[in-house]
Amino acid sequence: MAFNSEMQQRPNGPWSDDFIKRVSRIRDASGMSLKALGEKLGFSGPFTHGLLNGKEGHHMASKHCVRVLKAVQEMELEAGFGKSADVHNSAELTLEQLIKCIHAHGFSVELKPL
Repeated sequence: MAFNSEMQQRPNGPWSDDFIKRVSRIRDASGMSLKALGEKLGFSGPFTHGLLNGKEGHHMASKHCVRVLKAVQEMELEAGFGKSADVHNSAELTLEQLIKCIHAHGFSVELKPL
C-alpha cells in the first residue's frame, strides 16, 4: 500500500481537501472534461466526479497513489503551474518535463551535445 496523507484522508479513503483543490485547479485551468481528467488519472469520469466532490463511497485504493500523483504532476506541468513545493524530485523527471518546468518559471533552455 502506498498511502499518501497529502492525497487521502485515510488509507483507501477519500481524497484530502487539499488534493481535491489541487486537481480542481488543474481542471479549471485546462478546461478539461471529467471524462478526460478521469482518463488521465486512470478512472472513469463519474468516479472522478465523486472523488472531486467527496461523495460517499468514492474512495481511492491507496495502491493508486503513486500513479495518480504522477499523473497530477504531469498535468500541472502541462498547465504551466511549474514545480510546486511538494511536487517533484528532479531526478524523477524526464528531460521534456524538466524543460517544461524551466519554461514555466520564465526561463529558456538550450541543449548542446557534449
